[in-house]
Amino acid sequence: FYDMDDPNFKNRLDNVQRNLKKHQQFDAFAKLVLTHFKKLYKTVGRQALRTIFEGFEKDLLGFKETYTEQTPLGMEELLLWCRGKLSGKGIREVLAEV
Repeated sequence: FYDMDDPNFKNRLDNVQRNLKKHQQFDAFAKLVLTHFKKLYKTVGRQALRTIFEGFEKDLLGFKETYTEQTPLGMEELLLWCRGKLSGKGIREVLAEV
C-alpha cells in the first residue's frame, strides 16, 4: 500500500498495530516494521526518504543478526524492497543480483 500512495495508509498501519496487539502478536519485528512505515508515511523529500530507507535496512539487518529464533516472515522481502528503493531498481533486479 505504501508504493501505491494509498490515502488510507496511516489508518491501515494503525489497524494492523491494533490487531497485532489484540492477538498478542505485536513482537519486536512487527514494532520495527511498523515504526519505519510510519516514518516513511510522514516523510517528504527524496533525501529524507533515502535516510529512512537506509535506517530501515540497517535495522532489519541488525535484527536479523541478533534474532535467535526462526527468521520472521517477510524479513527477506523487506530487505530486498529497501535495497531496491535505495538503488532505484525493482525487486526482480535486486533479486537477480543476489
